[in-house]
Amino acid sequence: MTHAKVIVNPVARGGVTGKRWPHISKLLRDAGLTFDYDFTQGVGHGIELASEAVANGYELVIAVGGDGTVNEVVNGLVDERGKGRATLGIISSGVGSDAARSLGIPHEYAPACRLFSNFKTAAIDLGAVEYVMGDEKVRRFFINTAGLGFDAAVVKRTHGVIKVIRGTIPYALGFVTVLATYRNKDVVINLDGATQEQRVFSVVVNNGRYFGGGMKIAPDADPCDGFLDA
Repeated sequence: MTHAKVIVNPVARGGVTGKRWPHISKLLRDAGLTFDYDFTQGVGHGIELASEAVANGYELVIAVGGDGTVNEVVNGLVDERGKGRATLGIISSGVGSDAARSLGIPHEYAPACRLFSNFKTAAIDLGAVEYVMGDEKVRRFFINTAGLGFDAAVVKRTHGVIKVIRGTIPYALGFVTVLATYRNKDVVINLDGATQEQRVFSVVVNNGRYFGGGMKIAPDADPCDGFLDA
């Protein structure tokens, strides 16, 4: 049995994850998993903890939280080229949890934890986003979706504001709020070798099928087929 590192975001889902961690940890042990765990302490800490786990020889690293937690752990598990250095596990415990949904991972704690009693691994695709923050060029990877324009504005609006209600409601409220003042953006799109300039409402690149707390934006997307859907 693999000895795992579990990275828990205690403030995910409005603090519910931290309160439920004793129950989740028992379910993992009941599934036969041995593990150590750490709590994230703030934004970006999941990347650091996952990278440390790899350096310390853990071959299985489990993210317990929502999509933000999963994304941070993913970015700690891959090298600068996006090559995986350990196996990712997910226990869904966030507001949206679309990465878990796209990968077919149960949202209930008990069946999600039971997956680790006799789990199999699969290679999934990885997308990369490069952007400038201040004077620094940043590269981040994603396993589910990445968006710019209206989608990004809604995420920014809901982040840190509505973290208790699960599902599509937080994003629906953010949608209505942002829509009143949002203006389309000028972008340059290079897709399949063709470049075009457009003024767009939103651009979402999908590896998984779901975003926004369960909205099926890309019904034909397959996270294991070697392609991203836009």
